Amino acid sequence: MRKKKLVAYGLVSAALLFGATAASYSYVSGQNNAVTELGVGKYIVTSNNIISTTPSSEEQRIASQLRTELIEKGENVDESASFNLKPDSSYPAQKIFSINDTTKQSSNLNDETTILQYTVKNPSGVESVRNLYLHKVVTQNGVELVPNNTTATPALIPSPDGGKYLFEDMNSIFTIDTKSLSVTQITQDYVDGYDKNKLHNELKEKEQSLFRATNPVWSLDGTQVSYLSNRTAVDNTSMEIWVIDLLNGTERKVYSSTQPVGTFGWTSTKNLIIWEDSHDGSLYSIKELSLKGETSPALLENVDIKDLSRDGKKLLYSPSRPSKDFWVFDIETKEKHQILSVGTGIQFDPTAKFSPEGDKVVALEFAGTKGERIVYVTDIGVGSTQTFGSSDNEIYTATPDWVNNDTLLLNVEKSGESNAKLISVELRGEANE
Repeated sequence: MRKKKLVAYGLVSAALLFGATAASYSYVSGQNNAVTELGVGKYIVTSNNIISTTPSSEEQRIASQLRTELIEKGENVDESASFNLKPDSSYPAQKIFSINDTTKQSSNLNDETTILQYTVKNPSGVESVRNLYLHKVVTQNGVELVPNNTTATPALIPSPDGGKYLFEDMNSIFTIDTKSLSVTQITQDYVDGYDKNKLHNELKEKEQSLFRATNPVWSLDGTQVSYLSNRTAVDNTSMEIWVIDLLNGTERKVYSSTQPVGTFGWTSTKNLIIWEDSHDGSLYSIKELSLKGETSPALLENVDIKDLSRDGKKLLYSPSRPSKDFWVFDIETKEKHQILSVGTGIQFDPTAKFSPEGDKVVALEFAGTKGERIVYVTDIGVGSTQTFGSSDNEIYTATPDWVNNDTLLLNVEKSGESNAKLISVELRGEANE
């Protein structure tokens, strides 16, 4: 029988190492330098090794109080700022940092405030000009764009090579070129006889919505984008999957279903992973869809998909909702194995995810009824898991996110104040006979 010798590196004092499916555990002491305190504030990951501040709950509260006080004094308040239509000076200045892979130390990045303009059509077909408020930073990987977090800037989705970003607005999908900073609408308003504005007007009296183009997803090579639409199925609840070829600009429907359907990402073989409703609206049937519109037999039935690895080869899922355990499914071999169980806790947060290289999984457990949270990190290859429990005076306030393949960003609240820290989660193991 083969036995695994597990060696854990960089465990914090609250860290815990145990078997992949163990239900009980004991804490072991770790290395203090595994944690890097970022200080007061709330942070988000914007890309690999890049993090940014974002308004915390107390900063939002202070900004709201400030606006209220100004109004009570009869002073003018910039409502466009309070409604997030442009940067709000009531918040602290946004800061952007790069993280050193080796030392885990953060360094402040110089940024250039950038305003990009683009034209959209509202449901009535009236055009308007919108602004994108961004921070432009230059890193060792090239130019990166970071949204101004005090505005309602749409979420930016970077292409695999970082050369472009996707975003959606007014039921249309756009790209930003990182070099030229040009904004281009890639969805067409008129496709296969279906006119976007005409459909909107027809649906007004029916009180129905047209999901013209939403949920864009890059292909792994960055040459295609899939998205959801119901432009040919506006009279029922079903959805369609469309694909845009960015090389020639063509846009076509590849799949439709009488059941609610959605995409989860692209595989390494240039197919799509899709889900279809399992009739009761809670769990899903998972299939592989070719660009010819052909679907595979169900890869998984009655599951709740959490993530697809960046290389498009593995699925992370739970067989229940709420999640009591997590499994990994290999799309090529069709093999699956359990990697985590909730044990004595209540349930897992639904936002578990793979690390950038797909060899680890992070999950957040609701461990008790008094706000207790435990972060689980599992190395899929060696079957080892470590956990990070919150201390008595802190609460985990957001789902952990990967800064890089061996570092997590964790936002906490200490004594009512937002703080954040970086945690090293390197795990190594070797198999012995």
